[in-house]
Amino acid sequence: MYTESFGLQTYIIGGVHSKKAKIKSALFMPLTLLDVVANSSTKSSLIRPKEISVSQSLQHIQGDIQKATIAIFLNEIILKSIKEEEANLELFAFVYNSILLLEKTENSTTFHIEFLLKLTQFLGFFPQGKYSEVTPFFNLKEGMFGSQIGVDSLDKNTSKLLFETLNGLSLTSTSKESRRLLLDKIIQFYTLHIPGFGKLKSLDVLKEINA
Repeated sequence: MYTESFGLQTYIIGGVHSKKAKIKSALFMPLTLLDVVANSSTKSSLIRPKEISVSQSLQHIQGDIQKATIAIFLNEIILKSIKEEEANLELFAFVYNSILLLEKTENSTTFHIEFLLKLTQFLGFFPQGKYSEVTPFFNLKEGMFGSQIGVDSLDKNTSKLLFETLNGLSLTSTSKESRRLLLDKIIQFYTLHIPGFGKLKSLDVLKEINA
Protein backbone atom coordinates (compact mmCIF):
# COMPACT_ATOMS: atom_id res chain seq x y z
CA MET A 1 0.00 0.00 0.00
CA TYR A 2 1.07 3.58 -0.60
CA THR A 3 0.60 5.39 2.70
CA GLU A 4 0.53 9.02 3.79
CA SER A 5 2.91 8.63 6.73
CA PHE A 6 5.41 6.02 5.54
CA GLY A 7 5.33 5.87 1.75
CA LEU A 8 5.20 2.39 0.23
CA GLN A 9 4.50 -0.24 2.89
CA THR A 10 4.02 -4.01 2.78
CA TYR A 11 1.36 -5.50 5.03
CA ILE A 12 0.61 -9.13 5.72
CA ILE A 13 -3.03 -9.97 6.38
CA GLY A 14 -4.18 -13.49 7.15
CA GLY A 15 -7.51 -15.19 6.53
CA VAL A 16 -9.09 -12.48 4.38
CA HIS A 17 -11.16 -15.07 2.50
CA SER A 18 -12.57 -16.58 5.68
CA LYS A 19 -16.20 -15.88 6.53
CA LYS A 20 -15.11 -14.91 10.05
CA ALA A 21 -12.30 -12.60 8.90
CA LYS A 22 -12.27 -9.17 10.50
CA ILE A 23 -10.48 -7.73 7.45
CA LYS A 24 -12.23 -8.79 4.23
CA SER A 25 -10.57 -9.26 0.82
CA ALA A 26 -13.14 -6.88 -0.72
CA LEU A 27 -11.26 -3.99 0.91
CA PHE A 28 -8.34 -4.47 -1.45
CA MET A 29 -9.80 -3.54 -4.81
CA PRO A 30 -7.45 -1.38 -6.94
CA LEU A 31 -7.15 2.22 -5.70
CA THR A 32 -9.36 1.63 -2.66
CA LEU A 33 -8.85 4.41 -0.11
CA LEU A 34 -8.28 2.94 3.35
CA ASP A 35 -7.60 3.95 6.93
CA VAL A 36 -4.97 1.66 8.43
CA VAL A 37 -4.03 1.22 12.08
CA ALA A 38 -0.67 -0.55 12.42
CA ASN A 39 2.41 -0.67 14.63
CA SER A 40 4.89 1.48 12.72
CA SER A 41 7.70 0.81 15.22
CA THR A 42 8.10 -2.81 14.19
CA LYS A 43 11.43 -3.72 12.57
CA SER A 44 9.85 -6.36 10.36
CA SER A 45 9.43 -5.61 6.66
CA LEU A 46 6.01 -7.30 6.84
CA ILE A 47 3.60 -5.46 9.12
CA ARG A 48 0.34 -6.93 10.43
CA PRO A 49 -2.32 -4.17 10.59
CA LYS A 50 -4.51 -3.99 13.67
CA GLU A 51 -7.43 -2.39 11.84
CA ILE A 52 -8.32 -1.53 8.23
CA SER A 53 -11.44 0.34 7.17
CA VAL A 54 -12.69 2.21 4.11
CA SER A 55 -11.74 5.88 4.14
CA GLN A 56 -13.89 6.96 1.16
CA SER A 57 -16.53 4.97 -0.68
CA LEU A 58 -15.78 4.53 -4.41
CA GLN A 59 -19.06 3.17 -5.74
CA HIS A 60 -18.68 4.60 -9.25
CA ILE A 61 -15.12 3.33 -9.74
CA GLN A 62 -16.07 -0.14 -8.56
CA GLY A 63 -19.40 -0.20 -10.41
CA ASP A 64 -18.42 1.32 -13.77
CA ILE A 65 -16.44 -0.99 -16.09
CA GLN A 66 -14.53 1.87 -17.74
CA LYS A 67 -13.54 3.47 -14.43
CA ALA A 68 -12.71 0.09 -12.90
CA THR A 69 -10.39 -0.66 -15.81
CA ILE A 70 -8.71 2.74 -15.48
CA ALA A 71 -8.30 2.06 -11.74
CA ILE A 72 -6.53 -1.26 -12.42
CA PHE A 73 -4.24 0.49 -14.93
CA LEU A 74 -3.40 3.41 -12.62
CA ASN A 75 -2.86 1.00 -9.73
CA GLU A 76 -0.21 -0.81 -11.79
CA ILE A 77 1.39 2.50 -12.83
CA ILE A 78 1.63 3.64 -9.19
CA LEU A 79 3.15 0.34 -8.04
CA LYS A 80 5.76 0.45 -10.81
CA SER A 81 6.57 4.15 -10.32
CA ILE A 82 6.58 4.84 -6.57
CA LYS A 83 9.20 2.91 -4.59
CA GLU A 84 10.05 5.26 -1.70
CA GLU A 85 9.39 3.95 1.79
CA GLU A 86 9.12 7.44 3.23
CA ALA A 87 6.45 10.09 3.49
CA ASN A 88 5.79 12.40 0.55
CA LEU A 89 2.74 14.39 1.53
CA GLU A 90 2.38 16.23 -1.78
CA LEU A 91 2.56 13.03 -3.83
CA PHE A 92 0.15 11.24 -1.50
CA ALA A 93 -2.33 14.14 -1.70
CA PHE A 94 -2.09 14.14 -5.50
CA VAL A 95 -2.79 10.40 -5.75
CA TYR A 96 -5.56 10.49 -3.12
CA ASN A 97 -7.33 13.48 -4.66
CA SER A 98 -6.96 12.05 -8.17
CA ILE A 99 -8.78 8.91 -7.08
CA LEU A 100 -11.60 11.02 -5.66
CA LEU A 101 -11.70 12.99 -8.92
CA LEU A 102 -11.96 9.77 -10.95
CA GLU A 103 -14.87 8.74 -8.74
CA LYS A 104 -16.70 12.02 -9.42
CA THR A 105 -15.86 12.70 -13.06
CA GLU A 106 -18.59 11.94 -15.61
CA ASN A 107 -16.36 11.36 -18.65
CA SER A 108 -13.29 9.31 -17.69
CA THR A 109 -12.13 8.53 -21.25
CA THR A 110 -8.88 10.51 -21.01
CA PHE A 111 -8.43 10.59 -17.24
CA HIS A 112 -5.52 8.12 -17.21
CA ILE A 113 -3.52 10.10 -19.77
CA GLU A 114 -3.86 13.33 -17.83
CA PHE A 115 -2.97 11.50 -14.59
CA LEU A 116 0.21 10.04 -16.11
CA LEU A 117 1.44 13.45 -17.24
CA LYS A 118 0.68 15.12 -13.89
CA LEU A 119 2.38 12.29 -11.99
CA THR A 120 5.69 12.99 -13.77
CA GLN A 121 5.91 16.25 -11.79
CA PHE A 122 6.41 14.17 -8.64
CA LEU A 123 8.63 11.54 -10.26
CA GLY A 124 11.20 14.05 -11.51
CA PHE A 125 10.80 13.96 -15.29
CA PHE A 126 8.00 16.40 -16.10
CA PRO A 127 8.28 17.48 -19.79
CA GLN A 128 10.36 20.63 -20.22
CA GLY A 129 10.16 23.43 -22.78
CA LYS A 130 7.29 24.10 -25.14
CA TYR A 131 5.99 23.19 -28.54
CA SER A 132 6.62 25.85 -31.21
CA GLU A 133 7.65 26.19 -34.85
CA VAL A 134 11.25 26.27 -33.66
CA THR A 135 10.89 23.33 -31.21
CA PRO A 136 8.21 21.04 -32.71
CA PHE A 137 9.60 17.67 -31.55
CA PHE A 138 9.39 16.23 -28.04
CA ASN A 139 12.34 13.98 -27.21
CA LEU A 140 11.26 11.25 -24.79
CA LYS A 141 14.79 10.45 -23.61
CA GLU A 142 15.80 14.07 -22.99
CA GLY A 143 12.36 14.98 -21.67
CA MET A 144 12.07 18.25 -23.58
CA PHE A 145 10.90 19.87 -26.80
CA GLY A 146 13.60 20.42 -29.39
CA SER A 147 14.28 21.54 -32.94
CA GLN A 148 15.42 18.20 -34.37
CA ILE A 149 13.70 14.84 -34.59
CA GLY A 150 15.61 11.85 -33.25
CA VAL A 151 15.12 8.15 -32.53
CA ASP A 152 13.27 8.90 -29.28
CA SER A 153 11.30 11.89 -30.58
CA LEU A 154 7.56 12.23 -31.16
CA ASP A 155 6.30 13.48 -34.51
CA LYS A 156 5.01 17.04 -34.76
CA ASN A 157 1.33 16.18 -34.34
CA THR A 158 1.86 14.02 -31.26
CA SER A 159 4.30 16.56 -29.80
CA LYS A 160 1.70 19.28 -30.23
CA LEU A 161 -1.00 17.10 -28.66
CA LEU A 162 1.29 16.36 -25.72
CA PHE A 163 1.98 20.05 -25.17
CA GLU A 164 -1.70 20.99 -25.43
CA THR A 165 -2.62 18.25 -22.92
CA LEU A 166 0.07 19.50 -20.52
CA ASN A 167 -1.57 22.90 -20.73
CA GLY A 168 -5.07 21.71 -19.92
CA LEU A 169 -6.61 21.02 -23.34
CA SER A 170 -9.23 18.28 -23.13
CA LEU A 171 -8.51 15.20 -25.21
CA THR A 172 -12.14 14.17 -25.50
CA SER A 173 -12.50 15.70 -28.96
CA THR A 174 -9.37 14.02 -30.37
CA SER A 175 -9.53 10.75 -32.27
CA LYS A 176 -9.18 7.39 -30.52
CA GLU A 177 -6.09 6.65 -32.63
CA SER A 178 -4.39 9.90 -31.56
CA ARG A 179 -5.17 9.25 -27.89
CA ARG A 180 -3.83 5.71 -28.07
CA LEU A 181 -0.63 6.86 -29.79
CA LEU A 182 -0.12 9.54 -27.15
CA LEU A 183 -0.71 6.99 -24.37
CA ASP A 184 1.81 4.58 -25.89
CA LYS A 185 4.41 7.35 -26.11
CA ILE A 186 3.81 8.47 -22.52
CA ILE A 187 4.31 4.87 -21.36
CA GLN A 188 7.53 4.77 -23.39
CA PHE A 189 8.48 8.01 -21.61
CA TYR A 190 7.97 6.28 -18.25
CA THR A 191 9.97 3.25 -19.39
CA LEU A 192 12.93 5.43 -20.35
CA HIS A 193 12.97 7.30 -17.03
CA ILE A 194 12.05 4.64 -14.44
CA PRO A 195 14.55 1.76 -14.14
CA GLY A 196 12.88 -1.65 -14.26
CA PHE A 197 9.49 -0.22 -15.22
CA GLY A 198 8.79 -3.19 -17.48
CA LYS A 199 5.70 -4.13 -19.43
CA LEU A 200 2.23 -3.18 -18.24
CA LYS A 201 -0.15 -6.14 -17.90
CA SER A 202 -3.27 -3.97 -17.78
CA LEU A 203 -2.62 -1.88 -20.90
CA ASP A 204 -4.27 -4.18 -23.45
CA VAL A 205 -7.42 -4.47 -21.34
CA LEU A 206 -7.53 -0.69 -20.90
CA LYS A 207 -7.35 -0.16 -24.66
CA GLU A 208 -10.06 -2.76 -25.25
CA ILE A 209 -12.52 -1.25 -22.76
CA ASN A 210 -11.67 2.43 -23.04
CA ALA A 211 -12.67 3.16 -26.64
